[in-house]
Amino acid sequence: MNDLGLLEIDFYEKIKYGTSDKDKIALIKNGFSNGLANLVVNDYRAFFEIDSMLNTIVINPLLIDKMTENNENDILIYEVKYNTKSNLQEI
Repeated sequence: MNDLGLLEIDFYEKIKYGTSDKDKIALIKNGFSNGLANLVVNDYRAFFEIDSMLNTIVINPLLIDKMTENNENDILIYEVKYNTKSNLQEI
């Protein structure tokens, strides 16, 4: 139905992704669960940048430390680690 243009985009996104928030959709498209996407957008927005047009995300590595400090669920912290590529090089 969406391919035929019969659905409004907001309605379609709410059905497909559970939200019409472009940042949350970008996170979900990059492997984050809906629950983790909600948490990081609502509570940790300062720790990442999103280009929702390109569906790319840049995550500050300090996000994991802050989530640990705030006693977030270990599974959610692991999910962030799993979905984060580190470009840090050891000296």
